[in-house]
Amino acid sequence: MRRVLRPGGKIAALVFSTAEKNPYQGITSDVARRFRSAPLPFFSLGETNVLESTFRASGLLDVTVRVVSFGRHYSSTAEMIQRLKETAVIREPIEKLAETEREQAWAEIERELSRYETTKGVDLPGEFLIGVGTK
Repeated sequence: MRRVLRPGGKIAALVFSTAEKNPYQGITSDVARRFRSAPLPFFSLGETNVLESTFRASGLLDVTVRVVSFGRHYSSTAEMIQRLKETAVIREPIEKLAETEREQAWAEIERELSRYETTKGVDLPGEFLIGVGTK
């Protein structure tokens, strides 16, 4: 089915902001890059001005971009790492590595993410950008 957007219709996008503000994906992506595996493009529109510019360049009007913070909670670093390994799109660049590098990469990811662990579990910050424009 093909959808046609009529003039005045709204277009919206929800994207991750920067890697620094999304350590769950950002650290994994950064480690993949350090091990020379292609990181995922989670953050390609992450800066507010990039999303806004992209919307305007595509001909949208009345463009606004809002920042929305969110959090993730896990009972432990081990639970968080297990969830990462279960999420296909996140684990993909790590899984492409040779076995030894893969084990080293997961150990590094765990080490870096463990700094968010407290006695109450792991609390990770996150941030989305919501862009809206009118055609």
